[in-house]
Amino acid sequence: MLPLAFGLMSTPGSTGACSAAMILTAFAVLGWYGLGSMGRAKEIGGGDGDSLSSVHSSIGFKPSKLPTLMPLFLTLGCCLFYSAFLGDIFTPLLSLLLPSLSLTRTAVLITLAIVPLAPLCLLDDLSSLQVSSFAGLGGILYTICFVGYRAVTGGYKPGGEYYAQMLDLGESASHLLYSAPPSTPLFKVSKGTLTLMNMACVAFACHYNGVKYYVELKDRTVNKYSRIMGLGNVAVLMVFFCMMFFGASAFGGASQPLILNNFHPTADLGASFARGLVGCAIISGYPLMFTGLKSAVHDLLKIESSPKFTKDCISLAMLAAITGTATFVTEHELGPLLGVVGALFGSAVVYIIPAIWNLKVAEQMPFFKGERAANVLLGLGGCALAVLGTWVSLTEETE
Repeated sequence: MLPLAFGLMSTPGSTGACSAAMILTAFAVLGWYGLGSMGRAKEIGGGDGDSLSSVHSSIGFKPSKLPTLMPLFLTLGCCLFYSAFLGDIFTPLLSLLLPSLSLTRTAVLITLAIVPLAPLCLLDDLSSLQVSSFAGLGGILYTICFVGYRAVTGGYKPGGEYYAQMLDLGESASHLLYSAPPSTPLFKVSKGTLTLMNMACVAFACHYNGVKYYVELKDRTVNKYSRIMGLGNVAVLMVFFCMMFFGASAFGGASQPLILNNFHPTADLGASFARGLVGCAIISGYPLMFTGLKSAVHDLLKIESSPKFTKDCISLAMLAAITGTATFVTEHELGPLLGVVGALFGSAVVYIIPAIWNLKVAEQMPFFKGERAANVLLGLGGCALAVLGTWVSLTEETE
């Protein structure tokens, strides 16, 4: 949700409000359809496994490593990015709160990996994450309200409460100062729209756990699962709308890829609190991504039936490797890499794999007429998004 204002205002041209809303809505619908398709494929294929490769085989395809490797690379890239993000968020916050400790970014990352990430990442039942997930939701809601409040009160616009303090930061913060956006037609699209599309492409991606969500649903049916996933995607869509338009209103053309970077680093206590809560939200969501990574690695190594101790040791080794790597890079440096990973592997997991499955099973439990033809288009569209997203990510890195 944090980069969407940047995507809306992205150079070399901004996107109209209605066009942006339509793009996000379209990807929300496609993401919902992909999740429902995964539940349907699992229901038709049966079996005990909850990995993508197990469903791939159960519905009649030859065993393949691709349904394992695609979510593996996607979740690995996401976990690495969010580990670096946690270091970048909590290091200045803890240094502000505990200046006498002289905490380094490496020390903060290692501490967070030990507690609370390791215990959460070792959980096998996703329902055990309900408490932490609700805490993360609270952090997101606060951040939305806070950014909206700053947008309405104009605290960072010329003459606002924090504008002069931002000027005092000097030349290094000049790119953060409010910049009035140009008058943009509601339905305008431009080259900058490609940046927003690249963000929206994987904004609703939780499909690496799509089968696991279905398996763990109480009294599950495909219709019930689809309804729940639909409500979830609508809620996420509303969050994205708010953050996109509030952020753009607060900072205009100066909106940063991570909108919280636009706020004063120390003077705005509400922003510091929002950063901390966003960090907590990432911690609460981190185990969900790590669960997708664990599932893919266990499937790749064929250790699903191994003792829990063995699997936990492998999980801790993965978390240690990710944390160690994150100590050498920042989230800003990993941004282009995440863009490429999301474009290639996110498109595969969210659009291409469900489309391939649907060509096999849609006739047995159709969602709508003409579904087979629609999935041919979905698969081709997923390939196009992978190529387009990679090009956008690499182009932005060189500019």
